[in-house]
Amino acid sequence: MKVLDRVATDLQGMQVYQEFIDRYEKGAPWAGYTDLEVQGRYQALIPLLSPDQFAWAAEQSLDRFSPQNRILFGQYIHQQAHEVGLRIPDLEEEDAAANFRDSATLARILADLQQRRPDLPANLLTCREGILNSLLLKAALAGITAYGAKTLIREKR
Repeated sequence: MKVLDRVATDLQGMQVYQEFIDRYEKGAPWAGYTDLEVQGRYQALIPLLSPDQFAWAAEQSLDRFSPQNRILFGQYIHQQAHEVGLRIPDLEEEDAAANFRDSATLARILADLQQRRPDLPANLLTCREGILNSLLLKAALAGITAYGAKTLIREKR
């Protein structure tokens, strides 16, 4: 049985994710796992989340960032969306950095991006435009995965 099937159908399958959650919560949000692991777990779990669950998980993840790191992350996402031809109104505003400081607003932007281009967030991990961007993206996706898994585990109990 595939991990995705186990995740969707039973709590035992969530043990893999509980271990991931534990690693996420114990250290820096970008440490304790490889880019490939984050990318794989994210891609397997995200289709199981509703848009509201995704937005909540993204907000929780981004709450762990400093305001400065949220701004850097928002600028990186803006750049990547622009490069693939996506226009996100909140990113086009004159003072877009103000939107990036707030984790709820940035989470909504990321949820919109996920809805419009489900492949894009995880695929950005393979881009190596700078170590900071990579670490912030890894931390964001790891956090979304961890908090999303927490939501699904809670629902199974």
